[in-house]
Amino acid sequence: MSEISIIEINTDNISVWREGRLLDISPQVAVLTADGGFISHEVSARTMASSQKIYRDYWTCVNEHTLSHPTARIRHKADMVYVHLKNISERISDLVDVVYTVPSHLTSYQLSLLLGISNALDLSVRGFVDANVAALANAAAPGSYTVLDIQPNQTVITDLDVADQVTHKGAELVPNIGSNNIYHACARHIANSFVRQTRFDPLHDSLCEQYLMDALPRWVDESAFNKDLYCSLEYNDEVIRAVVASSDIKKIIAHNLSPLESRLKVGRTVAFCRDSKIFVNSSGLFTEHQNIPVNAVLDGVCDNLDSIIEGENAEFISVLNSSSKPSMQLTINPVVFEIDSESATHITDGKRAVTLSQTPIGLDTNGFVLRPEQISSAVVRLENGFATIYSNKIKISVNGMTVVDNCTLKGGDQIHIDNKVGPFTAVTVINSDAS
Repeated sequence: MSEISIIEINTDNISVWREGRLLDISPQVAVLTADGGFISHEVSARTMASSQKIYRDYWTCVNEHTLSHPTARIRHKADMVYVHLKNISERISDLVDVVYTVPSHLTSYQLSLLLGISNALDLSVRGFVDANVAALANAAAPGSYTVLDIQPNQTVITDLDVADQVTHKGAELVPNIGSNNIYHACARHIANSFVRQTRFDPLHDSLCEQYLMDALPRWVDESAFNKDLYCSLEYNDEVIRAVVASSDIKKIIAHNLSPLESRLKVGRTVAFCRDSKIFVNSSGLFTEHQNIPVNAVLDGVCDNLDSIIEGENAEFISVLNSSSKPSMQLTINPVVFEIDSESATHITDGKRAVTLSQTPIGLDTNGFVLRPEQISSAVVRLENGFATIYSNKIKISVNGMTVVDNCTLKGGDQIHIDNKVGPFTAVTVINSDAS
């Protein structure tokens, strides 16, 4: 048997890994021309700007529906995947045994198409792995999670449970809520700002429009941390600049994403990958959530590779063993009320955060928040703008120092209750990526 190659499919690109090394990466973009098209890595911004036959989601939405601009060689998205995968296979001459990581929402029909395409290219598929299961297998502490994957034309909501194993509990595909709508709305707003401030319309020229769209992810990311965006575009060897209020971008994103909140189940920790998190940072929604590390999918597959390839060929794998060293990080977006920056605003046990308030929050010795009627071992509450922890006849230490009666907390304080190993950390929210 040849060495196993891992082909990771996501909404942005297709990457091939072997023994932890990146062998090939190409964006999930195709521009079709009369002779069959340029696929992915061969596409330039100028080529895209001069063509009306641009497709971006043919792997993640693979099907056999006729394209709006078919060619003699490429009739549907399955043909596009075939040509793209053929190009990849030609670049990697010893690509034989492969494991795919795939989005949670792919259907049996779509997996069958991908299997058939692979067989036609003489690739032996050893398994399809649910990408969210792989990511949480490497990164998540025990608990119940909901992963929101904001894709170009849809959002996928996936529920997973993490214990000794990570188990896929179900996925819901929400159409018409995706990154394309957000980016296009932001592009129109930014273009209008250019028109008002410079009388230049970046959308009147296809190449300039492409440059604007290429810059959008960076500008959206920056809107989370800056009051204003300083946008610049090159046109005819001239740099044209406009200033856009970040609050306007945030309103656009929040308007597009707010319908997702009502679809979330109570008691589940919300988790995001990096691409989705760009929008979350700038929306003001989902204030407390987990961040999935960048390489969690690949690491989760590598950790479980032996068990993956032991199964039947082309098996769809939605259960994997979980890691004993979870690495997901908590993010708390800015709180809406004013508070002294020297005082803790939240307490977290590593999986979820609790916002402090004047109402006492009871804690037990195992690091859980108690209901009001339960007898607590410790109590935390805000007093005069400062967070204070009180002992209820049990040993509490903050940063290794025993608390006598009470102690004022600051961001970053490590709180130990009854000598347990760090059940809580007090944090101060000062920006949208505090943790």
